[in-house]
Amino acid sequence: MLGLKKKKSKYDAEVVGVGGRKVAYIIFRLDGEVIPDSLFRLTHPGNIRARDMIASAFGANKEEDDINFSIQPGTKIMNFFSECVKPVRITGVTPLEDDLINKYGANNEDPDPDSMPPKLFDAWEKVQALFFGGDLWDFDVPPVTEKAVGKSDPEKGSK
Repeated sequence: MLGLKKKKSKYDAEVVGVGGRKVAYIIFRLDGEVIPDSLFRLTHPGNIRARDMIASAFGANKEEDDINFSIQPGTKIMNFFSECVKPVRITGVTPLEDDLINKYGANNEDPDPDSMPPKLFDAWEKVQALFFGGDLWDFDVPPVTEKAVGKSDPEKGSK
């Protein structure tokens, strides 16, 4: 062994707001602390498009009389990030977004699945499964009333 201690970090996603039947807002926490730049708007593309996105992972192609299947697991997650996930930027589009920005901070970074830590990517995959299954909207969402305490809290300073 190299004498290194293994750090057990835990990434969690939290639904912090919903905007009707198709929009949910999430943040990520690392070991319970809010991760800066982690406020995202998830917009459901509609059931038919969602099913197409799921089916795209299996790469069903019909060529003449043959149907060819190939598993392409990266296709679904890339479609999810490109079509459904947007950062909540400095100026909110709705009063709810303004409240969420005040509580958690704005996010100007589009998520990049290839550059994020693997454990954070795993948390995103869990969010994606809940999102496409419709279960993301089943969570109790706390009211947006106070500033989140964590790494992104300017009054507390960076940790």
